[in-house]
Amino acid sequence: LSSESKNSFQQFVDILGTASNASRTYIFINHTNEKGEALMSQKAEYCAEEIKPEIDNPDLQNLKYDEFFIRWRKTLSQGEIIFGKIKDFPKSEKEFLEVQDIKAILIIPIMSDKEFIGFIGFDNCISEREWDSAEQNFLQAAANDLAQFIERSKSQEKLKAEYIRFQTTMDAIDAVVYVADMKTHELIFLNKYGKEIFGDKIGEKCFSVLQEWQTKTCDFCTNH
Repeated sequence: LSSESKNSFQQFVDILGTASNASRTYIFINHTNEKGEALMSQKAEYCAEEIKPEIDNPDLQNLKYDEFFIRWRKTLSQGEIIFGKIKDFPKSEKEFLEVQDIKAILIIPIMSDKEFIGFIGFDNCISEREWDSAEQNFLQAAANDLAQFIERSKSQEKLKAEYIRFQTTMDAIDAVVYVADMKTHELIFLNKYGKEIFGDKIGEKCFSVLQEWQTKTCDFCTNH
């Protein structure tokens, strides 16, 4: 994840943590190791006053689903939530969660293109009070908003990577390569070779940069 995404995650849990009356609110994102095993890692956390933070807990990074949370992976990947009092949870889950002083929990999956990519969690460390159906619906809607943000971020990262690849290829060519807006004739791209000859002229009219003595659109321009 980019630093921008991580900052957005933190802002998200800071707002949602207060609105949900949770002791802790956090985001985990799924990934895999070199063996292809399913892992989860914590990316952001909100803590209420006097609640111990867990964001620096190394046990919450690269955590294997199949070691402690097989049930979670199966349930969450189907788009279903996990909630309840920790005392009622299976032994392996209970032992892991009780050391974090959690008494009740709500886990909502983050689904992107029907794929389970992570989850938002809410801890109650003060009492065993659970979140009612109205609260769950509100928090699920927030999880959907987060999923849409992640999808947009992925698209933006992909576009950046494509542009860098394009620019690298064009800069390696020993000839002038440019892109001009077909309506305004403004230069929107000029490769390295072109900038060495003409300077950085992005935003200027192509005809005034690339053609000598031209003060208007070239008669031989192919951009009809």
